Amino acid sequence: MASALPQAFLFDIGNVLLRLKTDDFLARVHGAHPHIAAATLLHELRDPDGLHIAYERGLVTGREFHAQLVQRLGLGWDYERWLIEWCDYFSPNRPMDLLLAKLSNKAKFFALSNTNAEHYQHLMQQYRLFDGFEQVFASQQCGLRKPEPEFFALALKRIGLPPSQVFYLDDVKPFVEVGTELGLKAFHYTFNDLELKAFLTENGMEVPSWETRPGHLGC
Repeated sequence: MASALPQAFLFDIGNVLLRLKTDDFLARVHGAHPHIAAATLLHELRDPDGLHIAYERGLVTGREFHAQLVQRLGLGWDYERWLIEWCDYFSPNRPMDLLLAKLSNKAKFFALSNTNAEHYQHLMQQYRLFDGFEQVFASQQCGLRKPEPEFFALALKRIGLPPSQVFYLDDVKPFVEVGTELGLKAFHYTFNDLELKAFLTENGMEVPSWETRPGHLGC
């Protein structure tokens, strides 16, 4: 018996719904603080045992994370200046904006993101695309992070659909693999928009026509 058509999308945010300006951010920090190498700051953001992970779990505040950067790296920006720079981390992903517009009446939208309180507040205020979402599952609110299966399970419970009826898009391959293991129709998104169209079509989603400019969805 054929499986039911997907009824919902579960999107990652960074480098899926929005583009991350990581290199630009690191360059701005280094430009203002030549003693802070980009690789050093990137390590602080990705260290699995570092304070940034606790920040994404909601266990420490943005001010506490900023204070550690001041102490450990010699960051010279006060918290208010840091917050301006820290939130200038995203830019629109036009193909995804178009996809959301075309599919808004065909499925419900949800997001699943490893994020922090400051980024979350900024995103909800600045990007109107989230107005059309049923819910955004943010790590700092849930106390869980991808790739923990419990984070996915929490989202699926609140979505209220079987995993087979949910499309999941993420740019991190190990996260996609966990989604697949849990039964989601998971797709590894790397701005490969034409491949995404083919994936949706193959899985029974009727997709409105897109322009064929390579790598981009059209109007």
